[in-house]
Amino acid sequence: MSPAIFNTTPFVQQCMLLMDRDGQLFFCILVCATYGFDEAGEPFPLPAQLPPPLGDEPDGAPGRSSLLRASAACAAKPAVDFIVNATAHAPHGEAVTEMAVGMRVGGWRKVLSVTGDRQRIGLTGTRVSSPQPFTTMPLRYERAFGGSVRDDAGAVSACHLENPVGVGWRGARSSDPTVASDLPNIGPFGQQMGAADTAFPVAGFGAIAPNWTPRLNYAGTYDKAWSESRWPLPPVDLDSRFAQCAPLDQQWPHAMPDAEVQLANLTPDGFWAFRMPAPDIGATVLHSTGVAQHRLRVDTMYVDAEARTVSVLARHCLTGLRRLGLVREIVIGDVSPGWLRAQRRAKRYVGRDAPALAE
Repeated sequence: MSPAIFNTTPFVQQCMLLMDRDGQLFFCILVCATYGFDEAGEPFPLPAQLPPPLGDEPDGAPGRSSLLRASAACAAKPAVDFIVNATAHAPHGEAVTEMAVGMRVGGWRKVLSVTGDRQRIGLTGTRVSSPQPFTTMPLRYERAFGGSVRDDAGAVSACHLENPVGVGWRGARSSDPTVASDLPNIGPFGQQMGAADTAFPVAGFGAIAPNWTPRLNYAGTYDKAWSESRWPLPPVDLDSRFAQCAPLDQQWPHAMPDAEVQLANLTPDGFWAFRMPAPDIGATVLHSTGVAQHRLRVDTMYVDAEARTVSVLARHCLTGLRRLGLVREIVIGDVSPGWLRAQRRAKRYVGRDAPALAE
């Protein structure tokens, strides 16, 4: 029997029964809170809220494009993912051949270099043309170093595990046919890949797919021993860090509520500053052995620089379901002391502030 879900927040909730590495069921309470911002950079909940991503959401053909959002159907994450989907905008809208883009959150910051399209030239392709001017450049992994090599039949024969959709690895073309450059457009601050380079750092602000490294390194070992003695359970060496979908330098030990956020050259006007949303959401669980109250933990943040919105994912996972017994109701958001007192005494509550059943 599924519990009744009540949502008193203006945000979208999703409750899921999932299985952990040891085959034990747990109940994931997940909320996606999407905010807009006023002229002073103060957040406010948007009237139209985005649902949480329950599967990977690609920015193109599945398996051949980078992710906009990664699946949130997982257990609690050990760190906080901070992800930015954005486009580089040349200052004042005047074309440039190279520029810097960056972001700062509190005392943390990250800066990348963006270069115009370049082609290999000469009979041997050992030289590179000058970068072409541009006014905007999508900051997607299709324009970062990486790529896949395909045979005559179009099948992938080798790929760059950190970024299979990129450009420049072993002469690979980007998986995005609109990318004309032979070399990556996006790189670490102050670095450009040269014609003779065989390796270059993968750079970006976006989400990492589960079959890319470094996430793949935490997926566990799927070998003969696993298939014979473990399947269909996950491998015993599945690491909780597999759920982290941000680049390693965008995984924080804790959220930064109310921190000042600054984005440079990631919006048409060149600068956007706002205060980090800080949803503090409670969850009240009524089960056969009593009432328990929890606070949801923020573990993922998506910044959409073009739309100037931020979506914050917060969750709490109920484990040890056998000890709890029957979970009858879950209330997401704060409840009144009177309602809570009535529930603990198994009394009917008729106040106007009683939570309404979620749709």
